[in-house]
Amino acid sequence: NNMRSPVETTEKSLHYYVINLPKSAKRREHMREVLGPLFPPPIRFFTAVAGAELSPAEKSAACVDMDLSDTELGCALSHQGVYKAMIQANEEYAFVFEDDIDREAMATKEALASCRDFILTRSRPTVITLHRQGPPLERVGTVGADIPVYHACRGAGAYAYILNLAAAKTLIKINTPVRFEADMWVLFDRAKLIDAYFLGEMLFSPGSMPSTIEGAGKRANDSQDHQRRKTQFLRQHGYTFIDYLHSRLAPPYYAVLRALRLIK
Repeated sequence: NNMRSPVETTEKSLHYYVINLPKSAKRREHMREVLGPLFPPPIRFFTAVAGAELSPAEKSAACVDMDLSDTELGCALSHQGVYKAMIQANEEYAFVFEDDIDREAMATKEALASCRDFILTRSRPTVITLHRQGPPLERVGTVGADIPVYHACRGAGAYAYILNLAAAKTLIKINTPVRFEADMWVLFDRAKLIDAYFLGEMLFSPGSMPSTIEGAGKRANDSQDHQRRKTQFLRQHGYTFIDYLHSRLAPPYYAVLRALRLIK
């Protein structure tokens, strides 16, 4: 039975989770090819939640924002399942992968180990997406072969990332029952609940396969009510007009500094 929480027991092993539906055998084979060079066999999989297969009662119990689509709800619950498994196993960190990604040349064992070492130095709840986002704010560190780690201002994506145990606990607390999508890193960063970072290089990219837990179609972000709830959430956590101005002005400010080669 490979559909279990993939907790490695040897000291040098990296903790990781690959979110996958049991019926998605092709994606499991794809992820064995993607992650085979990075993790010892067998590649293990964590059972995803199919939002479309939940009953109306299950949906209403799990989610307080009905603007979320079935696929967004299933995605959020799948990632929350990983966080709960991390907490139960008391894992200090974990890599999280969705089952439709591709590996890029920069994704090496050394780069992943360096990401682990970096996140273990963070005392605050921290998430690092293992791909570029934009535009970058300040550089907070370096991993691997001189890969910069930047503070995120915009962007999303939960297909490949690493988080620490403090982040897992925080994300469960603030998004249970579910009211936001799985990848609202910047929203939670602006609320000063987590530190959201991203890499300056692509270790992983969205694959050509459509995700079985994300899918297409209507998104919660299409709803004005959902956007208002996000604004209200930020205000509840002390987000001010000054913070809003900073979020708008900081990206061009850092872009100018980098254009003048005053910072990296």
